[in-house]
Amino acid sequence: MRDMRVKFPRDPVFRSTNEIIQLADTNFEEHRECYTPLLSSHFEISYSQSKPDFQFDVRAAVDGLWGNGTWVQPKPPYDPFLVPESELFLDIPLIENVEPSHEYYCLMNKYPACPRHFLLLTSDFMPQFLPPNEVELRMLHAFTRHPEYVGFINIGCESGASQPHRHFQLINTEVFGNIEHVPIDMALRTWDRELVQGSVEKCTELQFLHCFVDIRDMSIDDIITNYHIMMDSVGLPSTWDAYNEIITPPNIEHTWLNYNFKIYKYVNVPSYNFIMTGEFMLVVPRTSAKSSVCPMNSLPFLGSFFTRDREQNEAMRFRVASELLAEGCPKDLDSYQAPAIEFNNVEMVAVC
Repeated sequence: MRDMRVKFPRDPVFRSTNEIIQLADTNFEEHRECYTPLLSSHFEISYSQSKPDFQFDVRAAVDGLWGNGTWVQPKPPYDPFLVPESELFLDIPLIENVEPSHEYYCLMNKYPACPRHFLLLTSDFMPQFLPPNEVELRMLHAFTRHPEYVGFINIGCESGASQPHRHFQLINTEVFGNIEHVPIDMALRTWDRELVQGSVEKCTELQFLHCFVDIRDMSIDDIITNYHIMMDSVGLPSTWDAYNEIITPPNIEHTWLNYNFKIYKYVNVPSYNFIMTGEFMLVVPRTSAKSSVCPMNSLPFLGSFFTRDREQNEAMRFRVASELLAEGCPKDLDSYQAPAIEFNNVEMVAVC
């Protein structure tokens, strides 16, 4: 069995979230020459015909920011446990009320959506389809208390996840272009809201299944409590217990599970986007990883679409955001039933 724990490029240092964010800024500035322009086009579209002045950002991406060959994507099968480049390594986050350990670390995103885009990853291999746990919620909250960052994780194969190993993404709000505030924050703050349960709410003007919690004046312990209520409110499991059967199946090595996307041929799991900003915590169940125009992960639900080519880019100019978001999601709880968490009836062969 191969080693499924990442090897750090140097002795790691425990750093506060503020220090890691400063290191990410320094990394970008010192290696700016490694970046190529992200945008070949940039414009905004209306959220809906009834809200023409509420704008979502559209950015047409080129072949990633790290474009001069300094860091080259390994040929498939991609191995997330190669030693990361030292220039990308951001050390280990030191979080209040979380015991210091080497279980998580931070790394600049080699192919970022915007400058200063970095990741929070597990040091040991863990599958991407497990829901956030308490430690991860505390870490994500610590980073998103910095107003210039939002965080998310794409769970399951229909969420827009790009890699199978467990990773949370921290995005600088500059990704939203010239918009002064995160669009989803503005929407949830100002649009009509309806109480679901406890502190969990839904926005009546979002045309897809979702729930959110206003966390602006909430302690992290209360955030964790309401996280479980929020997940239950959209029919999703919030703990790893529901996944026990496929995490440790008979005769299958735990570390191999989900090593590459072939595993999604063998398991049924719910897909969803989990988002945390400095103001709100949001969950959106997913039924498709793309709209009729472009792929969608968590970023479009925050307020920023990415297109892959000129054809997609031009098609976006004639659409409104509300329709595209709804295409990748169930409409409401009555029309949605999360997939049963189980193996498909196929033969599985460990390859590691």
